[in-house]
Amino acid sequence: MMLSMRRQTVLYMSAMFFVLAGCRKADPVIAQVEDIKIRASDIEKEYLSLPAEAQRRLSSPSGRRGLLERFLLRAETLELARQWYFKTHPGQERLPADVSEAMISNQYQSTILEPPVSQEEIARYYKEHPPTSPHKEGALPTPEVWKAYEIGLKATKARQTLDRLAASLKIQVFEERLDKVILPDAKEKQ
Repeated sequence: MMLSMRRQTVLYMSAMFFVLAGCRKADPVIAQVEDIKIRASDIEKEYLSLPAEAQRRLSSPSGRRGLLERFLLRAETLELARQWYFKTHPGQERLPADVSEAMISNQYQSTILEPPVSQEEIARYYKEHPPTSPHKEGALPTPEVWKAYEIGLKATKARQTLDRLAASLKIQVFEERLDKVILPDAKEKQ
């Protein structure tokens, strides 16, 4: 009698193990940046949070790749921010309870990834990349155009800095798994 009870317990535990293992397989890791995992469910949640028109544009394989690129960019930034935080706070092995990953990510972006851009850099950039609309040769840009160039130059420098720093991170992308991510039809959301 007791032996059969043990067998039942073992069988029950084995069944639970396989059920739990099966649940993990249903949500495969699509990409990984260091220890940050990007799962199929993450991509699906992001997709479902978008308006129907954006969903239609992103439902193709290239659209899924675009969503994954957004996740990779966030994960790279977060991992670099974590590393930066622990370098600037020696002796800490964990984030304090009152410090969120979003906070250190935002602080990292504003400190490291968004360096100030001088007026000379903007002028040089403007000269090298003139506006596509007709303008007088040698004419100064309007304040709005100047601001747009400043924003563009900051974004370019930030992306270059992030690319350079992220080169040291261990990044894995499982393309074959991304191709199998089935996104709900955009009409379902409406």
